[in-house]
Amino acid sequence: MYDNNNFAYNGRLLLCTIMMAKFFELLSNDLSELLKNSDEYNVIIEVGQEPNIKTFKAHSIILSSRCLYFKDKLAAIAYNDKNMKIIKQTNVSVEVFEIIIKYIYNGIISLETINASVIFELLIALIEFGLEEMIKHTQLFLIENNDSWLRLNFSRVFQTSFKNNLKDLQQFYVNIISKHPNIIFDSDEFCTLSENILIFILNLDNLQMDEVKIWDYVIKWGIAQNPSLPSDLDQWSDEHFLALKNSLQNCLPLIRYFQISGEDVCYKIRPYRKILDPTLWDDIMLKLVIPNKAITITSHVLPPRTNLSTTLPSRDSITDNYASEIDRTIANKVMPDLGYEIEDFQYYTWRITGWSGLEKRITSPEFEAGGWKWRILLFPLGNGTKNSGNVSIYLDFADPEGAPAGWHSCVQFALRLWNPEDQTSYVSYNANHCFTTEEPDWGFNQFYNLPKLFAPSGKRTRPLIENDACNITAFVRIIKETEYLKYFRKIFS
Repeated sequence: MYDNNNFAYNGRLLLCTIMMAKFFELLSNDLSELLKNSDEYNVIIEVGQEPNIKTFKAHSIILSSRCLYFKDKLAAIAYNDKNMKIIKQTNVSVEVFEIIIKYIYNGIISLETINASVIFELLIALIEFGLEEMIKHTQLFLIENNDSWLRLNFSRVFQTSFKNNLKDLQQFYVNIISKHPNIIFDSDEFCTLSENILIFILNLDNLQMDEVKIWDYVIKWGIAQNPSLPSDLDQWSDEHFLALKNSLQNCLPLIRYFQISGEDVCYKIRPYRKILDPTLWDDIMLKLVIPNKAITITSHVLPPRTNLSTTLPSRDSITDNYASEIDRTIANKVMPDLGYEIEDFQYYTWRITGWSGLEKRITSPEFEAGGWKWRILLFPLGNGTKNSGNVSIYLDFADPEGAPAGWHSCVQFALRLWNPEDQTSYVSYNANHCFTTEEPDWGFNQFYNLPKLFAPSGKRTRPLIENDACNITAFVRIIKETEYLKYFRKIFS
């Protein structure tokens, strides 16, 4: 039934709400003008580092009342002879500080107009300035509107989320890691993870990875913390094992040892048995020797990880958005952004076995990019006498005879040769080329020294070609045709 009194009340309530919003807008605008005009300011804030420094004029009463950080800072600073307090803020960019100081004055931040990298920098600054009311909001905005950027910057943001206790970002990454742990374990930054992050990951009951693989990565991380350890395990002394044990003392109890097969215990764990508690090693062996009998295990037995697929997907078989963004991450690392519109981006991984028996010239299966067929062209022993002793690798347009007259394609590409068992062991090179039917292939005559493919080198703890196998991935960006002439002039002039 229509209630005239209730309708009138709701109308007045709506009018009051509108007026309050209007009054707030007027107040916000007035305070913005106060910051802009610097009337009766008594604080000077010098922001940034050379050559990007900017001076802001502010008011101590507003800074102190709106921001605890500035309240404490100002309380510790005396006025100078001009009745001013000077604050030097060198650990934040001018762009980010300008956003923050405006928010302190007018209560408004429009994240929609800021790119993701600046929003992340802003988030870190919000933490430092103690603007708690904006920290959660900014996290959620990044997750809801910039999830691709978050995945592209996985390691950096993930570690920052732990360092600063950003719970929403942590959960965002946990959801990814539990499904696709290779994202973090195979990253270049894995060995630089802090211990507390590794412990957090190992505690995940739904981590979708075989337990023996988790063991391998934990050992790899521990060895990386002790760079003086010999690369040959046969040369390890008791002191070497003790050093590794000390580095992993908080990680080793989190391995689900009793979910690892006897074969893997023999070949993977046994070589490092000296880092395990003797009682634990005895229990592992006892369980393997008489697996079907009721025996007393004195060691703490963790339950199996849950929801583990019978066959875990390899990194290249993951087909959801996370996987595509991971490969875009690699592409962005090995290929600089040229600033032009991309018509298509594709990648293809060629799995090569029996390297020692390969022919002198071979090509990969074809893959499509930009509507045309491409392939990888490989000379395992080098392309010609001049390049002998080096492997030669090229990107090859697969159908020059079937292309129309005048066909061309401007391409930015990278070729990456890597160990299938350890994606941090790789070498890659990138190039830009206008492919034509007359010049259908382009690449690297001396991609890498052939003998060095078979041994660890530099920071790589494993060879590029191991067990006579390797992978070669081609990352291909097709530059949009409308940008062709501008692209051509810039890159090839």
